[in-house]
Amino acid sequence: MIRKKHLFIVLSLFLGLFLFQNCMMTFRVPNEKILETFKEASVPIKIKRGKFKGRDYQYFEVLSENPQTKPIVLLVHGAPGSADEFRNFLLDKELSKKATIISVDRFGYGYSGYGNSEPSLKKQAALLHHILNKYKKVPVIAAGHSYGGPILTRMAIDYPNDLNGLILVAPAEDPDCEKYTSIAKFGKWKATKWVVSTPFQVAADEKLAHVNELKKMESLLPEIKIPVIHIHGKKDKVVPYENVTYSKEHFNENVLETISLEEKGHFLLSKENYLLVKDKIISLLNRAQSLPENR
Repeated sequence: MIRKKHLFIVLSLFLGLFLFQNCMMTFRVPNEKILETFKEASVPIKIKRGKFKGRDYQYFEVLSENPQTKPIVLLVHGAPGSADEFRNFLLDKELSKKATIISVDRFGYGYSGYGNSEPSLKKQAALLHHILNKYKKVPVIAAGHSYGGPILTRMAIDYPNDLNGLILVAPAEDPDCEKYTSIAKFGKWKATKWVVSTPFQVAADEKLAHVNELKKMESLLPEIKIPVIHIHGKKDKVVPYENVTYSKEHFNENVLETISLEEKGHFLLSKENYLLVKDKIISLLNRAQSLPENR
């Protein structure tokens, strides 16, 4: 009787976890809700869709007042996440006056083949390159949070003419600091995979390959010639602060700026925290527009 009771409790816990993960943690907002929110804020957002190498993708676009001449801000979310992670930037009218803002659902997240993971940094960077090629050649400043950081770093290596500045926000760059978390293990084990929500399963696939993906580009980091700003909270419990040391050791010191935030953790894109990142984006935009040549 006691054993049956304990079994019932365990099964109830697993069922509760399953329902919470799959109902509450999809990390994506319905497009209709996005359009409604931005309409109420009088921000003309567009939802763009396409196919690249047989895979569906989606991204948000907020056009600047003069999109043919204004630069582009490219935003890339972490794992798990979606383009909506950068909502504060998309809603920022000061920023959209200065640039067209693009926030991308990475492969496997949001509405870019939800659940179909792509662990290759190189292939994720190729998607971003493909999207940029849809626009007139203007300066591009890119910002990536967490896992999005190394994807943009890969992009700067593979497509050196695409970007004019790079902002890494709590980036997971150091292969020696990678943590394979319990939720990632749950997302891979056949016996427990059903408990974990789809975005965490995608993140688990990425996490499993991430160390090798980072090592593939480690020797190439000094080749990056554009300005790189690394912003990291000293109390980050998700991506260790030691990643700052890694950046200092591997990026060219002539292009790298590091910013350490004493009392901040990992989530630096919230309404309370995003202004520093925004200011650095604007700073790089101004710098890029002063150059005689575009990308």
